[in-house]
Amino acid sequence: MSLRSMKLQATLLALLALGACSDKETGKESSESAGAPAASKGVEAAEKAPAKAGAMKIEKFGLSIDVPAGTTQSAMMDTQMLQGPNLVVTVGLAGEFAAASLAEEVETAEMYTPTNLTKAEAESGWEVTFENTGSMGTNYWVKVRRDIDGKSYDCSTTANTAEQQANALAACKTLRK
Repeated sequence: MSLRSMKLQATLLALLALGACSDKETGKESSESAGAPAASKGVEAAEKAPAKAGAMKIEKFGLSIDVPAGTTQSAMMDTQMLQGPNLVVTVGLAGEFAAASLAEEVETAEMYTPTNLTKAEAESGWEVTFENTGSMGTNYWVKVRRDIDGKSYDCSTTANTAEQQANALAACKTLRK
């Protein structure tokens, strides 16, 4: 296994572990929200109300993304984690170990024995989704790359359901200046 593969797996495991924690479990307050109800009501109230998409600013990168009402963001190392009703994604600058092309992204996905793999070139990057089965069941992957103002950004998740995967892909596709 290459050094790149090992670092990718370590990063993904860290993302999975952090994605499984809610703000209640970590005791941290969210730093920002998009159309969220009063802070005292938290994400639980947002999940009960119909979620309407709204633009959220990701100040760390000077970007915007469309997400459901009640979505919050928090810093996670060099990325921002966005969590909302049926949505968990991380957004960050593409690192030195990130795929440099759609073909390389698909090659990286191959190490997970993917099923239902979809890939698409986009005007400013690419989109890859797939599923795989692990020890905890089916995982639903999303990897979106956007090149914005001369910088490459990754928006990604490993979700627990097809609905979360679809929501993550829809949100990541809207990443913009």
